[in-house]
Amino acid sequence: MIVGGSEKPAPGFDVAPTAADAFRQLHANRWPEVQTLELRFSGPQAIAPLALARSLTIRAAEDYTPVLVFAEESQDSLHPRYHMISVAGGELTLEGVQVQWRLPSKPASFPWAPDEWSLFELDDESRLTLHRCALTIQNVDLNSSPQHNGAAFIRLASSLAKRTTMAAPEPPRITLSQCVLRGEADVVAADDGQPFRLSWSEGLLATSEHLADVGGAAVAPEDAISLDLDHVTIDADQGLCRLSSDQRAPHQPYLMVEADSCVFATEESEPLVKHDAYDVIETLEATGAWGELLSWSGTNNLRLRGEDIWRIDDRANMGGKTFGPADEGASAIGAGAFIDYAVDWDSRTALSLNKHDRTPGAYRLDVARAPLGPLDAAPGFSRSSLPKLFPAPQSPN
Repeated sequence: MIVGGSEKPAPGFDVAPTAADAFRQLHANRWPEVQTLELRFSGPQAIAPLALARSLTIRAAEDYTPVLVFAEESQDSLHPRYHMISVAGGELTLEGVQVQWRLPSKPASFPWAPDEWSLFELDDESRLTLHRCALTIQNVDLNSSPQHNGAAFIRLASSLAKRTTMAAPEPPRITLSQCVLRGEADVVAADDGQPFRLSWSEGLLATSEHLADVGGAAVAPEDAISLDLDHVTIDADQGLCRLSSDQRAPHQPYLMVEADSCVFATEESEPLVKHDAYDVIETLEATGAWGELLSWSGTNNLRLRGEDIWRIDDRANMGGKTFGPADEGASAIGAGAFIDYAVDWDSRTALSLNKHDRTPGAYRLDVARAPLGPLDAAPGFSRSSLPKLFPAPQSPN
């Protein structure tokens, strides 16, 4: 299916005049045989929410840079949708596409809205693949401050009923390459402690929240959360991952992180990984088996604007434990995972912008003025590998 463009398509290809027309037909399942949308336009086009129960590829045609825009104005105020694209049991692939979403400045205008806004929602066994894409979520209040309202780029649909009545399904898979994600939202939200697998090579994350925010599970998960990161720069104010549990849902999935040549920046008081656990500290202190919660491996990573790598807080016993870069944490954090190197960003002005306005140019490492001299192999993304960004959506006056 061809979307836009003035050229006559090849025989056998249908044409939709705009992205809005194409998404409307897909949502109504009027094109069950369509497997690929080729976008032959550049710049923004507004679209409405989409629900998919099959696999689909949405790709930019050569020499085009399409921008798909979800906006507050496209919502039905009486029946708002909180997930812009829902994928149930299939694989959604985006190639060379930019997606922008501006959340309402006052989500309370929908007083019944739960805190579960998301750009993508993935069901069990679903897959999301993004290549040379840029995702932007503008989620600020009327004073341009981040709204901490549970928004996420990707939300995992609850699978609690399935996991208590049958064998655990295959965890959702998320694969990113040469992508930029920016805005005031978690990348992945798993409210019920769902395991998932995320692989990301060459990229930038700029967020006021986390890469992953994971809740507790009532039943011990049979699988783990796997994060495989390679040459990714992550500026996540609240930390890389937060795993939270309580008495009602005390179980957490095992967390495996493989990070190579990455840059991690947080607020100074935040660790990279936070376990808000329930009734585990006494046992772990006695046995030293910290590796039962976390495995961190990889090399050549930089930790900026903070020192703590891992913090465990126990909600039942009010105890805690913190590990730093030089702390192997009973082998939970692999030796040599982080470089002992003092460096900061080269650009200070660009970093004063809201996260949804940040660009890769703001994240150059100031290696020329670093105390230890230039790095042999600088961690983080290569600027030439990332897409050129369209400006973030602007709020109406």
